[in-house]
Amino acid sequence: MAERNQHLCPCGSGKRMKQCCRTPVKAGKIALEAEARRLSESGQHAAACESLERRAALSPNNPMIWNDLGNQYAAAGQLDKAIAALNRALQADPNYPVPLYNLGVHTLARCAELRTSGAATAETEELAWEAIGYLNTSLAKDPDNAACHQSLVTAYGLVNQPGNARTHMVEALRLAPPSAPLPTRLLKKVTRLFS
Repeated sequence: MAERNQHLCPCGSGKRMKQCCRTPVKAGKIALEAEARRLSESGQHAAACESLERRAALSPNNPMIWNDLGNQYAAAGQLDKAIAALNRALQADPNYPVPLYNLGVHTLARCAELRTSGAATAETEELAWEAIGYLNTSLAKDPDNAACHQSLVTAYGLVNQPGNARTHMVEALRLAPPSAPLPTRLLKKVTRLFS
């Protein structure tokens, strides 16, 4: 019995190698993805990027790989490369909502960096509107993404649109209610912010 299990596919599917990842190329792709995941979990995002770059070269039309690469670039502090990889994911599959969401989130992160560094309000507002565009397009494809609604709360707050921020806050709470009641102080702050 133990000898039989040695022929299981390393991808973790539980299938025999012949029925799953029988080609060395596919097995190599799986190994690169596993390596990137391991490196990412240990906080080695730059090394994870290298693995995912090699993986993307093997499947340049796979939007999931480009999306993962974009997130790793962002985790490594390389927002420009992150946004380029996420745009590549959209080129591969324009209907895939995840890179749109991630583009919105990373564009908001860039906006926050610029605000912190004292950039002009017009520049940060332009980035916030760009993020809003990505996030709303993602929601059109995946309307039940609570995290996307939460990001839109932040984005609409940056462009002084409290009505839109309130709408997305309500929707985010409907989709993912807090597991514990919100502290009274926090509730009062949120209520003041959106009233």
